[in-house]
Amino acid sequence: VEIFAPSLLADLDGPLLDAIFHQAPVGITIASAPEVEILRVSDYGSTLLGRGRDTLEHIKADQHVQAYQVFDPHTGQIAASESLPLTRATTKGEIVQGEEWLVAAEDGRFVPIICNAGPIRDTNGKIIGGIITWADLSRQKQIEEELRKTIAERDAARAELNHRVKNHLALVVAMVRLEAKGRGDGAANLASAISAKILALANAYSALEGQPEHGAPAGELLTAVAAPLATPSVSIDVVAEAGLLIPAEQCAQIGIIVTEAICNALKHGYPDGRAGRITVSMASMHKGICLGIVNDGLPLPSAGLRKGRGSVVIASMVDQLGGTLEFSNTDTNSVVMTVQLEQ
Repeated sequence: VEIFAPSLLADLDGPLLDAIFHQAPVGITIASAPEVEILRVSDYGSTLLGRGRDTLEHIKADQHVQAYQVFDPHTGQIAASESLPLTRATTKGEIVQGEEWLVAAEDGRFVPIICNAGPIRDTNGKIIGGIITWADLSRQKQIEEELRKTIAERDAARAELNHRVKNHLALVVAMVRLEAKGRGDGAANLASAISAKILALANAYSALEGQPEHGAPAGELLTAVAAPLATPSVSIDVVAEAGLLIPAEQCAQIGIIVTEAICNALKHGYPDGRAGRITVSMASMHKGICLGIVNDGLPLPSAGLRKGRGSVVIASMVDQLGGTLEFSNTDTNSVVMTVQLEQ
């Protein structure tokens, strides 16, 4: 903020400024131009640094850094005199806002401060001095560091939970397959169907591991779920919009949708070892995301015949997500399943 004052020295001894410099809970420093000689420092600033006003006042620009022990917060190196906010405000008329610096207190502590500075001009607009206010950021920095640690601990706990859930689900799959062993084709087929759904969940949790956000990158999620389902004759491609993040609470349902769609395509679209390709894609759309699963297998049966367990499961998952589901055959002999989800 620029201040206009007819007489800088005269104003420094007024009762109003006396009260401000004694009571204000921030460091305040006023300097004269052009030498940037410090004329007055607030009691708070003197107390924060642990140095008397006789040390901090009546010194010129080239003495500021040593008297105030100012350091660059990024490099930790002693500051250059000409770079200090008060010097820039007084010599160049620069207005400085929200700039962080480090000062070394007399007890050896490095105190982070935030500075605002500006020139003081006379009624003709000539710079006759500069003023800077600076506040201690120590408590704020402490809170920020505590918050960073809390977030890191939360992320580590979430990653560990996802890892444990994935391992437990894999154990459940092994138990299901073991129970079905030797009980005939019906039990084996049922175990295979159940295992595919559980593995979809496990792979969804795998995609969530190590993610700093509450979600998984679309490409990693789709690859984790779809890639294991490829066969020697049917390849699976994943195409996902870069940077698209799927919320954690949607990953399980999307994993099951993709798994069921691919399993249905493999079962009905590629009989007797028929070769082909399935493409799983995901991209953002207006207010949501679009999931597409395209295969070049046999055409879809009529809508009345699409009542199998897989289709019912897909419809149920889409309904849970509040989305819409469409199936279609294309002119290029491709079968398309599209899911649109609002977010």
